[in-house]
Amino acid sequence: MIDLENEFPPLNDFTYLNTASSGLIPKSVIAWRHQHDEDFLLNASLFRDDHKILIEQIRQSVSDYFKASMDDIALIPNFTFGFNTLLDGFDPKMEFLMLKGDYPSLNWPVERREFKHRYVPIDQNLEQNIRQAFEQKRPDVFAFSLIQYISGICLSFDFLADLKQAYPSTLFVADCTQFLGTEPLDFKASPLDVVIGSCYKWMLSGYGNGLLFVKDTAKAKLYPKVIGFNSTEYKSFEREDAPFNRLFEPGHHDTLNHGSVAEAIAFVNSLGAENCFNALNAIKKNAMEAFVNRGLIDDFIATREEHSSIFNLKLSSADYYNLREAGVISSLRGDGVRVSFHFYNSTRDLDRLLQLLDAR
Repeated sequence: MIDLENEFPPLNDFTYLNTASSGLIPKSVIAWRHQHDEDFLLNASLFRDDHKILIEQIRQSVSDYFKASMDDIALIPNFTFGFNTLLDGFDPKMEFLMLKGDYPSLNWPVERREFKHRYVPIDQNLEQNIRQAFEQKRPDVFAFSLIQYISGICLSFDFLADLKQAYPSTLFVADCTQFLGTEPLDFKASPLDVVIGSCYKWMLSGYGNGLLFVKDTAKAKLYPKVIGFNSTEYKSFEREDAPFNRLFEPGHHDTLNHGSVAEAIAFVNSLGAENCFNALNAIKKNAMEAFVNRGLIDDFIATREEHSSIFNLKLSSADYYNLREAGVISSLRGDGVRVSFHFYNSTRDLDRLLQLLDAR
């Protein structure tokens, strides 16, 4: 059995409850990165001769893990690049429905391009608000974060599947940065037309990498404007032959950062992905119960059928700094202190947090 505290050294020094801000990176991934750069140092351009093979191996690893077709996967540097590039491919007359207070890098680009858009509030009636907005006028695109970065509120796949069945022509575009790596995703079977996410949080891959999945339902309505020589070089080198997914990979690939995604996936698989998901769900359940009992989260969140492992606690900025001084790493977000739990967190981490809060 892998010693998680050895694999993730910060666990020895902190009570790390901040994966929603920045995930830990495994030692094994760091070791691979060192070897990668050593090979580059010693072999220079020879090292890059086979980089196309590595990129397709990475794509295959992502395909297997998320059950997405190889042709539907683009390797991107981060969510924000992917989403902005995607938006430039939409008809400017398309109308968007979004969530008020969602991640700024999701809402701002739509506003800046002056797409017609509406917002629904994120409150105890979130799903009802969304349904009512659809009933009032069906949007061309429903763009949303699957998990809210401030509160941890999430939309269930059951709800989204029902909504998609009722409105099949609406494109569902999901920011999954706070979701990827927290539970299984079968992209082909999901109601989502587009998934975009950065991999430096729950995917444990470090910075500079992200994933974009696009189904044929969305490809038919998208006309990406971005292109580069790298988009074509796997085929005839002719611009018209660029595959759709490669339009989002216009320049040279960063094998270090994209390779880190595949290595992180391999690490999770070595632990047993299902084991990791089960461990996360267990600590999430315990945290929810403890926070509800202490009145640290909004009552309506406790009554929702599903919630993520992100919690916004009713604490002050002074509480945040006191926790930080005591070695508990969290984030100031919204009106409270955000804590988040991954599979590498233990009941000891939760107990330490509760001990400090109870002693206030």
